[in-house]
Amino acid sequence: TDYNWGYRMERQEGICLGMKEQRCPWPRGKGVGGTSLINYMIYTRGKPRDYNRYEENGNTGWSYKDVLPYFLKSEKINIPEYLNSSSHSTGGYLDVEWIPFKTTLVDRFIDGCAELGYNQIDYNSGEELEGASRVQVTMRSGRRVSAAKAYLESVQYRPNLHIAEKARVTKIIIDPKTYRAIGVEFVKNRKRRVVYA
Repeated sequence: TDYNWGYRMERQEGICLGMKEQRCPWPRGKGVGGTSLINYMIYTRGKPRDYNRYEENGNTGWSYKDVLPYFLKSEKINIPEYLNSSSHSTGGYLDVEWIPFKTTLVDRFIDGCAELGYNQIDYNSGEELEGASRVQVTMRSGRRVSAAKAYLESVQYRPNLHIAEKARVTKIIIDPKTYRAIGVEFVKNRKRRVVYA
């Protein structure tokens, strides 16, 4: 489509068994904002243990304590019960709120989980991850907040920002000494171009 690259996963043993050629769709967004244009908007940071494993496997700077400040820096929590939580922040650009569409089944499900001994949790707190919760989503007043809306909306008219429409990034240029991204290679109108930050 105009907004989806239409990728499919490679065939793997034991998954996508009901799919043609045993390959599931892997939707990836095509446009400014990438996959945040078409995803389910679910805001989840993942398990702290997974980040700690990244670091244990040699990826210095990827432990949960290292990445948490970036989650907090990016987040603008709009969930009343989490406004004063040290696990969340109101200072970022990425709006996070409860999904506004809720049936009575949601509350009944959470109550049922409580009867079975599962707590109602904040799955982005970095603490208890076993329990039940409503879904946190990247929305503002019930409307999608893509990465473009979150980060570009307030700066789109800056004279030092140029957004190349109908261009496709083909490579991120990394400085071999500092391992920092210093530019991008992209194709526009069938012409390969390179820009540096």
